[in-house]
Amino acid sequence: MEEEDFSAKVDLFIREAISWLPPRECKIVAHYYGVAEPRKSLQDLGDELCLSSERIRQLRNKAEARLSTWLSLFGLDGLVEVL
Repeated sequence: MEEEDFSAKVDLFIREAISWLPPRECKIVAHYYGVAEPRKSLQDLGDELCLSSERIRQLRNKAEARLSTWLSLFGLDGLVEVL
């Protein structure tokens, strides 16, 4: 039961952290990793946002770096790898 509670709290914290991102990065990360959104490939996201899959990859990496920095402030450095 405690493990489920912890897992639910981590999931909620990840969703909250993603919501702090700029809207486009938030959408990319949420869809790419399937966080409260259906999973989409880089190509699908690129088509939807009228960007190349390479640009989507760059924005995803930028968003992951932001998340990693923010999460490290809370002592949760490795949490981005959980995605």
